[in-house]
Amino acid sequence: MKLNELISNRDYRFGKVECIHVNSRGKKIFENGTVEYDSGEDLKLITNSGCFRFNILSNQKNIIIDYLKRGFCNVCRAESANDENRFYLEIVFFSSSVRFGECNILLSERVKDILAKKHLIRSEPFDKFADEFMLDTAFGKCFAFTDGVYRINSEVSDDDDKEDDENEEAQDTNKNIKNINSLKIYGKNCTLFVEYNKDYGKNGRLVCNKVLFRVSNTPCMRL
Repeated sequence: MKLNELISNRDYRFGKVECIHVNSRGKKIFENGTVEYDSGEDLKLITNSGCFRFNILSNQKNIIIDYLKRGFCNVCRAESANDENRFYLEIVFFSSSVRFGECNILLSERVKDILAKKHLIRSEPFDKFADEFMLDTAFGKCFAFTDGVYRINSEVSDDDDKEDDENEEAQDTNKNIKNINSLKIYGKNCTLFVEYNKDYGKNGRLVCNKVLFRVSNTPCMRL
């Protein structure tokens, strides 16, 4: 998934940020990475190609530096401008990062049927479907998520493209509403609800029983 394909809260996304290399003639950059605060007004761009010191010329400078000083993590995309010394940055901030290691998510039969109807999966293994959620960084691949207790209506069809918890008052008397503790994993075309199910073997499994194709009011995500 490309960074600009991730649906995120606009308060934490900045695009077309004009930047300039510091103390060196910069080389052409067209890759993902992460930004770190250096000192004063200088920042560091870390990519697979190396580490570059730079400064922001755009008016988003102060708020970006503020997010960095407050400990927000980020994923960015850098693309060089015609001027060798300048480049443009797209950056998305996340509240924190968590190291999961490699993990497998089991898709329920219902979810697989729905994704097949949307032509998002064809046949197992679903490696290409996983790419719908993975972002490249200088430190490897990652995905965007939130976690907490979510209100799920077991009678609402995933094909309805509705956010289950967008109208909580109307659902208070609905016996089909379930509060589940889960991860919400955000992707290019859909969002997965993933629960830890202890019924699958000795160590349990991560299981996706719900998928949405429209998400409103996206919060600040974790990485």
